[in-house]
Amino acid sequence: MNIIFSYLIQISIILTPILSLPILSRVLDTDEFNLYLLLQSLCVWISYVIDYGFIITATKLIKENKKSVSNIIYSKLLLSLLSLIIYVILSFIINVDSILIFLSSIYMVLMGMNFYWYFIAVEKLKNKSIIEFISSSFFILILLFFLNYSTIDINELFCLLIVSRAINIFASIYCIYKDGCNFEFNLLVVIDTLRYSFDAFILKSGATLYTVANGYIISLVLGVNSSALYLQSERIIKSAFSSLVPPLTNAIYPKVIRGDVKVRIIEFFVLFLSLLLSIFLYIFRDYILSFFYHSYSYDLLLAYEIFIFIIPIISMTNVMMFTRVYKYDLEKKVSKIILIAGLINIIVLPVMTYSFNEVGAIISCIFIEFVILISIYVITKNKVESDR
Repeated sequence: MNIIFSYLIQISIILTPILSLPILSRVLDTDEFNLYLLLQSLCVWISYVIDYGFIITATKLIKENKKSVSNIIYSKLLLSLLSLIIYVILSFIINVDSILIFLSSIYMVLMGMNFYWYFIAVEKLKNKSIIEFISSSFFILILLFFLNYSTIDINELFCLLIVSRAINIFASIYCIYKDGCNFEFNLLVVIDTLRYSFDAFILKSGATLYTVANGYIISLVLGVNSSALYLQSERIIKSAFSSLVPPLTNAIYPKVIRGDVKVRIIEFFVLFLSLLLSIFLYIFRDYILSFFYHSYSYDLLLAYEIFIFIIPIISMTNVMMFTRVYKYDLEKKVSKIILIAGLINIIVLPVMTYSFNEVGAIISCIFIEFVILISIYVITKNKVESDR
């Protein structure tokens, strides 16, 4: 049942941006819509500072000591202060209006202060799926109300996003409180919690340097409009991937730790699903792009078609992280590879983008993802063989 609820959670999380895209692409002017895509991507990127990899380490920490819940929460609150500073600086660099910076920064913090990690650790995904559904439904219904009876601009849009995420956060905190968490604060223990999860943070944040950071980097090289073209294609492809693979891997992770599932079967199943998804996205590409963006350019179609190749790669990377890397405690080794790959991407991406526009950026992203997948396979294969 946890797998089913994990899918419901992921669908609810994706529901808000996906269902809003077709509406916003039609009611916002081009510049506001492009800026919205860029800022939302930036919010996701910086929110990884708050997440800090607890989605990985929380399961182990909480199973060892239930009091770890409060330590993780206070750790995330401290990290929120750092993330705010980073977000404001990056927003000023691309000349975002101060009011919009204020609103989007609040949204970014609320994104980072999610409690998905807790419900995975205690295997109560049913509660989280209900919370996600309510908050997502609220946002969509209010957005539709505004569109029918009034107009909406980008500032009002972020206000709605803030309210939606706030409902989610407070409902999650209430569930945690009902489970008996006492929210005791101990600075030394919080620091130890941060230290314990540091490798997971490097693992997750390193990955952002060649994924969600790309939109911001492209905006610095070619401008907001070119960045938006990249993000429009990426949004559909990554959302399709996120709705299919992560719910499965998140739900089976506790079972992987206990050794209750056969790793090879899970990996082949995920590969099969990712190939089916890729074929589906290619066959119905015209219908999909028309639905989300009403009208689209040849450049967007080309970017979308190339991006499809990334789905099997990132799907296998995702499942192998859970079935191999986390299982054999190889986070430290893999995190170094991912961090190096991310730093290389920051150097290579601007050159590829300047030389070949958005297509160059997509090819660079796919290549980096493929190198990481091969690296993970080699490292984990050597680990398994050495343990025999």
